[in-house]
Amino acid sequence: MTQFKNRSTEPDSEQFILPSEALARPFAFTSGSSFDAAPDAGKNNSVDNSKLFNSFQVKNINLLFNVRISCQVCLASKIYPMPNSAYAMSGVCSYKGSIVPVFSIHRFIFDEPLSSSNQFYLLIFGGENSYIAVYSDSLPKKISFTESQIRANSIEVNNKLNSSIKNTYKDSNGGVWFELDAYNFFNKISNH
Repeated sequence: MTQFKNRSTEPDSEQFILPSEALARPFAFTSGSSFDAAPDAGKNNSVDNSKLFNSFQVKNINLLFNVRISCQVCLASKIYPMPNSAYAMSGVCSYKGSIVPVFSIHRFIFDEPLSSSNQFYLLIFGGENSYIAVYSDSLPKKISFTESQIRANSIEVNNKLNSSIKNTYKDSNGGVWFELDAYNFFNKISNH
């Protein structure tokens, strides 16, 4: 019979923590995480100097994250509720061997629960070992904007969302899109 030895010099009790302990810790992206990239990451290399984004919608609000933040759709993941968690937290799910917190932007912005009559998509943002999931009303898609499409007079959306908006863009159809600062937004929603 083959015996496997633990090569770690740490005692067994310090190697792993319970999921409840991990989720009790404050949620924060550290410097050097997968959310940090080169300054020109996410910029399209074409002559028009446009920026590329991951876009999605929550109710009637169009949201953008820089494309350097990975965005994936999770179709068949069970959400496990977490008692005594943040108000906007729907629970946790398992994704690529990680426990991922799942948040409802609907509850965060509009103070309303998800309706079971609507179809929602679970979007997982991040990369490597840092993930966070949110519900969206639409599938994500790549969209680009030029600097000329930035609106000088930003629009008041919601007090909870305003402090996380980096830029406001107007598309060719007159739609307004809000670029979110991922670090700021995910910290706000996880502490709400």
